[in-house]
Amino acid sequence: MQRKTRELLRAGADHIKICSTGGVLSPRDDPRHSQFTEAEIAVIVAEAAAQGAHVMSHAQGAPGIKNAVRAGVRSIEHGIYLDDEAIDLMLENGTFLVPTLQAPQAVIKAAEAGSALPQSVVDKAHSVIESHYASITKAHEAGVRIAMGTDAGVGPHGENLEEISLLAEVGLSTTEALAAGTSIAAELLGHDNVGRIEADALADLVVVDGDLSTADVRGIESRVSSVHLGGALV
Repeated sequence: MQRKTRELLRAGADHIKICSTGGVLSPRDDPRHSQFTEAEIAVIVAEAAAQGAHVMSHAQGAPGIKNAVRAGVRSIEHGIYLDDEAIDLMLENGTFLVPTLQAPQAVIKAAEAGSALPQSVVDKAHSVIESHYASITKAHEAGVRIAMGTDAGVGPHGENLEEISLLAEVGLSTTEALAAGTSIAAELLGHDNVGRIEADALADLVVVDGDLSTADVRGIESRVSSVHLGGALV
């Protein structure tokens, strides 16, 4: 664990991502089953910390989520089968949650469009949707910090803004859903000059039609009018 982490950091990795459970796209495992032990993950976290980096964990089943949180990972990616203990541990440790609600849906859409995905993968994608929504709703209600992420690559890059709408569907307010994709995401990544509109921050802006202080954020992906990087219209 230590040797591989050092190898990746030396090669230029900004973060270390591990899989502490099985997943949906991998045909021969179960999302609820654990992979790395807490002791193994702790070695990875310690080595990354020594090099000023953080560890994120693909984690879907509750035991593997708890192993990762106890070992000190910075974020849980997916969090499909959260239980009360896992949520309490995340609150206690300040662990971020990146739901990627879009990812299982992207698998289903790809299969419906004719992609050659194993049936076991498609079946798993269908099986996790309900639990995924329930887990993220419960975590949000408990106060877990939620950052936007999509697992893009599973679904097409460039459609990631749909995740904002999906976060709203599981109970985040307009302000909370927008913060998940801006200020909270920036905090998770350790960036203090993006994610907010304020002095000395980069003027990276997405401008949308309508007043989001009063409008429903769902459907925001169809209302983008302009995008600016460093203050320049792109």
